[in-house]
Amino acid sequence: MELNREQIRAGLCYHEAAHAVFAYHARLPIRYVVVTEELEAICVTSRLPKPYPHQGVELAAMYLAGEHALWKRCGQEIPLMPFNEFAVVAGTEAEDLADGLDGHAGDHAGALEMVRLAANNPASAWGGIESCYQEACRIAASKVGLWWDEITVVAERLREIGYLDGTECAAPIEEVACSR
Repeated sequence: MELNREQIRAGLCYHEAAHAVFAYHARLPIRYVVVTEELEAICVTSRLPKPYPHQGVELAAMYLAGEHALWKRCGQEIPLMPFNEFAVVAGTEAEDLADGLDGHAGDHAGALEMVRLAANNPASAWGGIESCYQEACRIAASKVGLWWDEITVVAERLREIGYLDGTECAAPIEEVACSR
C-alpha cells in the first residue's frame, strides 16, 4: 500500500505525539514537537543529564513508543523486531549520528542506549539486555494503548499547526487526563 504525503505526515504526527506524551508522563520537560510539510519530524525534550539505571527500561519505551503509535493508528499491532535486528538498526542510526548527518541518533539508537543502561544495573529485575529490550517493547505497547486519547489529541493538534511548544503539548494532555 502506497501512502500519500498527507498520510505520511499524519503518521509522523502520531509518532512524535507518542514521544511527547511519554516524555510528559516521565516528567521530562518538552521543549517542542514539530512535523514539517517537508516530512521532517522531531520531539525535543530535556533529557536527564545522566539517567539512573532503574530508569533505563521506561526511557527506552519512550523511544519505542513512536513506532507503536504509528502501527496503532493503522489499526495493527506492531510486530516485535528481533533483538539482533533492532541492534543492527540502532547501530546504523548511531553511525549516522557519528557521520554528522542529522544530529539526532534516532529512536532505535536511543532505546538501545537505555536498555544497555538498564541491563548494567545489578539490581535489575529484567535481566540482560535482550530481556530489557523486550520489557521496553511491552511497556511501549501497553502505554500507547493506555495513553491513546492523549496521543491522538496532541497528534491532531500537531497536524493542524505543525509545531507545538512544551506548554502547547502539555495543555491537551492535561485536559484529557482530567476528563477521565
